[in-house]
Amino acid sequence: MAQGKGGPHPTSQQITIASAIDRRWTIMAALLGSSSAVMLFHGLQQELNPTPGRELALTIIAFTLPFQAVWFMIHTYHIAFGPHLGAQQQHTLHRLSSICQLLAYVSVLGLAILWSSASFYVGGSFLLATFIALGMVRMAMSEARHHDLGTSGTRGEG
Repeated sequence: MAQGKGGPHPTSQQITIASAIDRRWTIMAALLGSSSAVMLFHGLQQELNPTPGRELALTIIAFTLPFQAVWFMIHTYHIAFGPHLGAQQQHTLHRLSSICQLLAYVSVLGLAILWSSASFYVGGSFLLATFIALGMVRMAMSEARHHDLGTSGTRGEG
C-alpha cells in the first residue's frame, strides 16, 4: 500500500498537540485520584478524630472534585465530537475546560493544609513546589499553544 504525503503518518504538530493533551490528562487524573483517596482516608480519620484543619482541607478538596470530574466529561466529549463542533462551540468547551482545570488545581491547597498538619515546613514546601511545578506545566502548555498558533494561524483559543 503506497502512502503519499497525506498518509496516516502524524505530523510533528499533531504529535506535539497529542503530547500536550496526554500531559494534561495525566495531571488531571493524578489530581482526581489523589483527591478521591484523600477524601476516603482522611474522611474516615476525620470521623474518628476531628480537627478543624482537616475539616478545612477536606472541604476544599470536596469542592474541587466535581470540577475535576466535569473536566474529564468535557475532554471526553471533545474527543468524541470535536470534529463535528463549530468554532464557537469548541471555544466554549475550551473555556469551560480551562475553568474546571484551574478550579481543580485548588485541590492542591487542601493537600497542602493536610501536609501542614504534619509540619509547617513540609506543608509549605509541598505548596511551593506544587505552584512551581504547575507554573512550569502552564508555561510549557502556553509555549506549545503559541507554537501551534504560529504554525497554523489563529484558532480562536484563549
